[in-house]
Amino acid sequence: MHAHARSPRPASPLPGAVPRVTVVLMPMRRTRMTPRLAPDTSSRKPYRMGMVESEARKALARLQRSLEKTRRELEALSGAIRHAEGDEYPEHRYAEARTHVETVLDFTREESERLQAKILETGGLEPGRVRRSSSL
Repeated sequence: MHAHARSPRPASPLPGAVPRVTVVLMPMRRTRMTPRLAPDTSSRKPYRMGMVESEARKALARLQRSLEKTRRELEALSGAIRHAEGDEYPEHRYAEARTHVETVLDFTREESERLQAKILETGGLEPGRVRRSSSL
């Protein structure tokens, strides 16, 4: 018998050893592709917000909450430094920082409104005609 020849019996696996598995790849069955027709827009179905729009709205909401917290923390810091430094308090620097935070907050609000209008238009609704109902 050759030194490299395999024995007809496989060796018993050691405890905890992973047995060998042979994977055979088979060709996939081919199916005929049928052309799809354009969707019927005469009877619009309710639009369901997609994952991308949902994630964008969630990200905007998270950013708005963090900016609102930043605004509160900036005010707390401003008060503490004003108390500690008195006349040497750099009022103009804190006013400038507040302006930057407010600018980004305004941007997130505008983006939120723009995204909501886009979602409503895609669903076949006019953005100005939709009101929230408290009874769902």
